[in-house]
Amino acid sequence: MPPVSQTVTVGSDVTLRCDATTDERERQRLKISWLANGEEIDTGSQQANVAQDNRDMSLKITHARIDNTGDYTCNASNELDWDAVTVRLTVRGINSRRFRCSYTRTLQWTSSEL
Repeated sequence: MPPVSQTVTVGSDVTLRCDATTDERERQRLKISWLANGEEIDTGSQQANVAQDNRDMSLKITHARIDNTGDYTCNASNELDWDAVTVRLTVRGINSRRFRCSYTRTLQWTSSEL
């Protein structure tokens, strides 16, 4: 099943799936890599909120941020062939109107005479 485009809210966890198959002889040579907006993702970075799950080759984004919005490409390759699929991830902010607050302060004027 190819990955599908998704729209999520800031702070959500997202999983982009990439299923790749090959014949039995090439299975050991099958490599999956992910790109974000055409740049390879460093899934080993401790600072990133993006990681590749090596069990199912999915890409996991924890606590999605607005800057995670973009095009994500799953590349699958072996010695014989390659394929790629790209999906769009849109991360939207929380509706600020839900958290609107007002603040009223009463000012008291005093007069001072010199």
